Amino acid sequence: MHRYPDQSTEVALRYLPVVRALRESGAGKVLEVGSGDLGLTPYSLDFDLTGVDRAFEQDNPDMDQVEGSATRLPYDERDFDAVVSVDSLEHIPPDKRDIAVTEIVRTAYRRAVIAVPAGTAAEAQDQHLAERYRRVRGEEYPFFKDHLENGLPQRDELELLITRALKRTGRKGSFSIRKNTNIWLRSFLMKGWISRNCFYYNLTVLGLMPLAGLLSYLNVGPCYRLIAIVDLSD
Repeated sequence: MHRYPDQSTEVALRYLPVVRALRESGAGKVLEVGSGDLGLTPYSLDFDLTGVDRAFEQDNPDMDQVEGSATRLPYDERDFDAVVSVDSLEHIPPDKRDIAVTEIVRTAYRRAVIAVPAGTAAEAQDQHLAERYRRVRGEEYPFFKDHLENGLPQRDELELLITRALKRTGRKGSFSIRKNTNIWLRSFLMKGWISRNCFYYNLTVLGLMPLAGLLSYLNVGPCYRLIAIVDLSD
């Protein structure tokens, strides 16, 4: 992993399995939809990476930053070996998620990877953490607000979105869904990130980072996130 100022253990746990999925596919040219300023770059420099987002706050020399919309990607069909979206779909209103997933599949040549918080347990945890953030920090955190207003998808909804995207684009392929980040581990990490206790904060945000590679395999029991891996065959 490469050192960037805004990385944390919890973010690493969502990205490291995505990096492994990209390496499995042999992808070179990669598009990340909803990348933010950093995207995949703290966790791998193996890819020719382009990030699309509504706006960027700082430059990133390791990623080509392009302003755009997830529902209208400015690229042709099959333009990238792989297209990924990490914790972005839940920020899109439910009635536009179909379009966003279709755009991901449309622009991917070999593989699409969609990581998204999902399920009732994940939504309940976000509700609890949003309340904790307001109590500890005295303000509302916009990402929690999006999650709760838009609602998190269920597994069957994610499967349906992918099935529809394959049909709409006329693509042939198969997909599998993997669990990501044990929900109790995430609770511990997120509470540390919210905490004003310096020891707890530093432990969970940076102190456990050397163990992130190992922790990213502990996707057992109830998990906060699902990672859908779509392999395209035509």
